[in-house]
Amino acid sequence: MVWRWRPGRVLALGARGERVRTLQETLAALGFDPGPIDGVYGLLTRQAVRECQRRYGLVADGVAGPQLHRLFREPALRLGPSQALLGLLPPGEAGPWARWAGAYPALSAFVWSSRLASWEPARIELAAKAWSHQLAEAGAGTPAAPPWIWRLTFGPPQGAEAPAGNDREGTEAGRRPEEFPLPWSGPGRRARRALVAAITSVVDRFRPLGVDLDLEPVWPGEGRRWVHLLAALRPLLERRGRLLMATRDLSRRPRIRPAWADDLPMGLLLQQVHLLILARRAVAGLSPPGPLGTAALAGLLAGLGRAHAYKVLVELPLEALRWTQGEDQPLTGPDPVPYREAKVAAITHGRRIEWDDEVGAASFRLRRGSRVEQYWLPSVRSVERLLEQVRARRLAGVVLAPLGAEDPRLSRFLPGPLHPWRPTQAGPGDIPPAAGA
Repeated sequence: MVWRWRPGRVLALGARGERVRTLQETLAALGFDPGPIDGVYGLLTRQAVRECQRRYGLVADGVAGPQLHRLFREPALRLGPSQALLGLLPPGEAGPWARWAGAYPALSAFVWSSRLASWEPARIELAAKAWSHQLAEAGAGTPAAPPWIWRLTFGPPQGAEAPAGNDREGTEAGRRPEEFPLPWSGPGRRARRALVAAITSVVDRFRPLGVDLDLEPVWPGEGRRWVHLLAALRPLLERRGRLLMATRDLSRRPRIRPAWADDLPMGLLLQQVHLLILARRAVAGLSPPGPLGTAALAGLLAGLGRAHAYKVLVELPLEALRWTQGEDQPLTGPDPVPYREAKVAAITHGRRIEWDDEVGAASFRLRRGSRVEQYWLPSVRSVERLLEQVRARRLAGVVLAPLGAEDPRLSRFLPGPLHPWRPTQAGPGDIPPAAGA
């Protein structure tokens, strides 16, 4: 069903015709009761419009105007009757995707990550060839490939050499910090054109459900460059029936004082993309507990009103983390550890795993001679509690990251199988409407 609208046309109580019928069908598909689907804008239809406006943060005046039209055109409303459940494949995963699809049948789609370390147009072209080669080996674009989303991250892997003469974070030439962001600024005009062309070529060949840009960190004064990139990508992806997504890691987001000085705030970002993923990943040197827990979810979603909850997903950590500290050594970590390895360490050393309600996960300490190790591991209970809050807040869904590192009992309570969004033709009008968003 395609939502048709004449510019400037407002539907209100007493209106009649085919557009009213389409409005009623759309409201019914979204879980509201407009009364009989008869093309007459009566009291029940007005009440359904008001309920829809309240749910999605619009002025509840009962009049179907341009704001409601723009809401109905949002692909985030048309993902399906259930919240999206995405799974992030482990970094560097080179195997075929068929085995992952068999192991996780409840997932709406897989998230595959690629990396770009330079804004030079020639480097972007080389990177695009490498991406295409990796995706072809994984089986992307074939009829047997599971639904997938392409995440593009920026900067070198951890431990790479910092560029000489760059003092954006006070780094010195040759320094090897635990982690530093590259590129130091957003993409300029030439780089933006090359990147848009590279992304478009990959999307046309391998047909992902959407493109996710990991935007962290965005430095003050650089937000406009990222907005220009998003503004250039969105119409191209919409014409192809694909989603434009963005990920913000709030742990790595630069602290800006005052808050209004942030030139890429959450509200602006939500206007530029179809879906926004919020993450709070562990940061090197941060004292435990560092990763996302039940208590931290409120802080992660701070400032997010109900108006945009339907466009937001939360990235939930699955792997355990380990911090280490010696008598004469500072605290190091966190280091990612598979759940099974952390559990074996606890059983081997006879330690009882304790549940921490404040953190929303299990934790325990081990002493190995003069060294003390502290573990944090998300269990079935912690992930289940987080999912309950996600459902209660009516968020668009979650991203489980990374797959293969979780408690093996996790699959017992995952919903599914979900029916992923599969556009059949180019254009956002072909995205099927949701049923009970």
